[in-house]
Amino acid sequence: MISIIIPVYNTSKYLDQCLKSVLKQTYTDWECIVVDDGSTDNSGEICDKWAEKDGRFIIIHQKNQGVSAARNHGIQKSKGEYICFIDSDDWVEPDYLSNMINTSYYKCSDLIVTGTKHVHNNFSKEFAPSEIAIAELSSKYTDIFIINIGLMYGPCSKLYYASIIKENNILFPEHLSFGEDTTFVFRYLEKINSILYINTTAYNYRIVDSNSLSSKYRDDKSIIRYELWLTRYHFYELKNMWNDISQRNMYRELWAIIYDGIFSVKKPSFSYLNNLLNIKEIDDLNSWKDIFNAPYWIKYGILKRLNLLFYVIRKFN
Repeated sequence: MISIIIPVYNTSKYLDQCLKSVLKQTYTDWECIVVDDGSTDNSGEICDKWAEKDGRFIIIHQKNQGVSAARNHGIQKSKGEYICFIDSDDWVEPDYLSNMINTSYYKCSDLIVTGTKHVHNNFSKEFAPSEIAIAELSSKYTDIFIINIGLMYGPCSKLYYASIIKENNILFPEHLSFGEDTTFVFRYLEKINSILYINTTAYNYRIVDSNSLSSKYRDDKSIIRYELWLTRYHFYELKNMWNDISQRNMYRELWAIIYDGIFSVKKPSFSYLNNLLNIKEIDDLNSWKDIFNAPYWIKYGILKRLNLLFYVIRKFN
C-alpha cells in the first residue's frame, strides 16, 4: 500500500481538484492522509467531505504548526509500505501512482523519482529525465544526478520506502521556515544506494504566488542557503561523490550564495557580513573563481574576506 500525505493550509480554492486527482488513481491500494494544519478557510470542511466519500481518505485536524509538522504527523500515522507527498494546491494524473509502483525496475531501487509539470495560468513547462534510468549513489555516479538535481529538492514526485524513513527517523525539520524539503530529501539520500528516474510528468506543480515564503525577502536567507549547501556537501562526501563534476556545481552555487548574501540583503549589518565571509569554504573558492560571473574586485573582496569593505559599500549604497 502507498501512503499519500497531503498537508493542507488555506487551499480551499484548489483542494477539491487535488483530492479528486487522488481518487481517480488507476492504482487503488492507497491511503491518503490529509493533515489540515489549522486552516482558517473552509479547507477543513472540504477534507471531511472527501473522507465521507471514500474511507481511504484519513483526515487529521491540528492547530497550525507549519507544513513540516503537518507532513511529520502524516508520516507518523502512515501504514503503507511506501510513502509519497502531494501538495494541496497541486494535482496528479490518473497514472501517477501506477507509473511508479508498476515500473518493472522499482524493486531494484531505494527511491523512485518522476518528472513534474510546472503550471502557471495557461503556461506549463515539463521537467523530467530524458529516459528511465537506475543510478547508483557512488563515486562512479555523477552525471545523471547532477543533471537532474532540480528534481531532488522537494519531497513531491517521489516514492519513498516507509521503512527507510521510519527506521532512520527521517523527518522534516520544523525549525526551518524554508529549505526543509531539501533537508528531508538529502537525509533520505544519505541512507540509500540507488535512485530510479522515470521519464514521465504525471505530477502537476501549480505555481500560485511569486510572494511565497521561499521567495520573500529575509535577512537570514543566505545563511540558511549555506546550511542547506552544507547538507548536500556532506552527502557528496558520504557517498564518495565529491569529484570535479559535483565540486564545479557546488562551488558555483556557493559563489552565488555569498554574492546574494552581500548584495541582496537591504542593509546588511557588519556582524552579518562577518559571519557570511568567515565560512571556511571560502578558501576553496580560490580554485573555482573562474566559474562565477562577477567583477574581479568583488571576487577578490570575497576571497580576502573584506567584510568591512562590503559593509561600507552597502551602508551608503
